[in-house]
Amino acid sequence: MKQTTLILTWIAAAVALAQAPAPERYDHKVRHMLFAGFAGDAAKFEKGMEILEATLAESPNHAEAPVWHGSGTLFRQCDTQKGLEACGRGIAEMDRAVDLAPDNAGVRVPRAATLLAAAPFMRGSPMTKQLIEKAIGDYEKTLSLQAAVFDKLGTHPRGELLQGLANGYRLSGQDAKAKEVFARLERDLPGTPYAQRAAKFRETGTLAPAETTCIGCHVK
Repeated sequence: MKQTTLILTWIAAAVALAQAPAPERYDHKVRHMLFAGFAGDAAKFEKGMEILEATLAESPNHAEAPVWHGSGTLFRQCDTQKGLEACGRGIAEMDRAVDLAPDNAGVRVPRAATLLAAAPFMRGSPMTKQLIEKAIGDYEKTLSLQAAVFDKLGTHPRGELLQGLANGYRLSGQDAKAKEVFARLERDLPGTPYAQRAAKFRETGTLAPAETTCIGCHVK
């Protein structure tokens, strides 16, 4: 996967968790290192992975550490001959994280964002459909978990979550469901880039890859 795509994917995962109080967010400990790593700073990336591995060594049943470590594992070797092996390990780590904490949005959203980002690069693989279905399930679950507070969240977290869900439906060929979610984006977030993308899909039935990534991320 291209580095820029992965950075946007992970930041999208992070901002979609904005409803959680900062002190409780484990991703704050490592995400900036992982982002830096995929922008070319291998040392920071490895440092982030080391922190995740230390957390897992101390707390094997920690839920958020394996989802982020699994995401890093999935993409760290994606251009090597061991890429398929790395994909399998990374997906297994993320799946275990969801098994440990199925009601934790801090686990569900990173897995969903990572799997949706990976799926287009695995066309032809029998795993592709399964990955997209898992991502859709994660976004649906998160939307359910956040139902009571969703309307109180900011534009960015709401837009990223709904956009992720709509794109999951779109990639799975469920255009009718995608249009329903995009219609909600137009209705709930009028005048925003999310609504503009939604309107384009309604009018044309398609979106360019650049129109499915995170909006408004602070990427240097």
